[in-house]
Amino acid sequence: MMKIQYKILNVFFAIGLLFIFSCADDPAPTLMDIPPGGQPAPIINSIEPANVALAGVTVLTILGSNFAPGIDSVSVTFNGTKGTILSVTNNEIKVQAPNVVADTVKIKVASYKSENFSNIIDYKLLTASEEYFSFDPNNGQIPFAFIFNSSGDMLVSLLSITGTNALGIKRIPPDRSELLNYIPMGNTQKWDCLKYGPGNQLYGSRSVNAIWKLNEGVPPASPWTSAAGSLNKDIEFDMNQNIWAVGTANRIYRFTQTPSSTPFTVTGTFRSARVFNGALYVGGAKGTTEGVWKYPILPSGDLDLASEELYFDLSSTYTGAQALAITFAADGDLLIGTNKDPDPIIVVHPNKSSEVLYPGVIRASKAFYFYWSPNSTSLFFTREAKGDATGKLIYSQSIIRVEMQKNGAPYYGN
Repeated sequence: MMKIQYKILNVFFAIGLLFIFSCADDPAPTLMDIPPGGQPAPIINSIEPANVALAGVTVLTILGSNFAPGIDSVSVTFNGTKGTILSVTNNEIKVQAPNVVADTVKIKVASYKSENFSNIIDYKLLTASEEYFSFDPNNGQIPFAFIFNSSGDMLVSLLSITGTNALGIKRIPPDRSELLNYIPMGNTQKWDCLKYGPGNQLYGSRSVNAIWKLNEGVPPASPWTSAAGSLNKDIEFDMNQNIWAVGTANRIYRFTQTPSSTPFTVTGTFRSARVFNGALYVGGAKGTTEGVWKYPILPSGDLDLASEELYFDLSSTYTGAQALAITFAADGDLLIGTNKDPDPIIVVHPNKSSEVLYPGVIRASKAFYFYWSPNSTSLFFTREAKGDATGKLIYSQSIIRVEMQKNGAPYYGN
């Protein structure tokens, strides 16, 4: 009799457990649980921005209908690769494009409880970052300073892998097909800065107290001008065709076209300079502070040292980052090249908010030289080589092109 009672109790206990679990909340639905039938297929009506975006960077807004709300309830694929879903409503999806570069990318949506995919939209995804030219470090092709001429040729200073054998300045045509001779080595090793000035004259500087005028086919010899005690890391032209030179000697020098030089005493080690909206901006360090400083240029042509401003304190926001290169976009965004691995370029907006440029997309650990033509949407920088713990090369020193989808700021050299 007792055995029968225990059996009856066990049956009621099992029934109770089944009741409890059947009343528990269903888990959040995902695309792995798509049942047959159910909701109508999702529909894509339009995509913003229309037609083209940057792979791995741009957030697309997909407008349509029949989207199951919730970031786990839809999937957007780009030639079969999933994008990163940021938000979803019944008729709008925000998705970051994956790093899939192609002239024709087929975009479609899958939605929870819909058996069928959406209609397919053909789209174009551009590369956000690429190596501009395949330099061969084994043949001494290590690039440093570079610039583009009016014909679209890149002029680039090359140094051998040993650091003791300069190859001079080479020319790369717009089709990037070959490396051509342009200016022989002469008495220099490498150039830290190349800039065009008045009359389409090419100027060069390196880490000594002098500036050279450079001409095609002519080995550089005596400098055009110099200033005792200066150490010119970067040079920049202003709206009066003066050259501003910055370096490591607690001085900023102004050179006229005469030439004559005027020193301005400052405290700091500066590595880069850019003139923007009537002021000289310099990137580097003052003591333990890394950042960018602003000096208004007075009507007299002098620097307004009394109005010195720490425009952006890099140290306080990006610990350990060094300000190695600076430039401006036409809209006032400041870009800082740093040693912040793996995302070395920082964007500082006019309101002083900042962010990493294209996180995870730009393959570089250090950006130490910038060039951005005011007539181009492409920012170029020199990337330092990187090796692993065993010394094996991960990537070589090269020049990287970054698509910014906006122009650089005005340049006063020519």
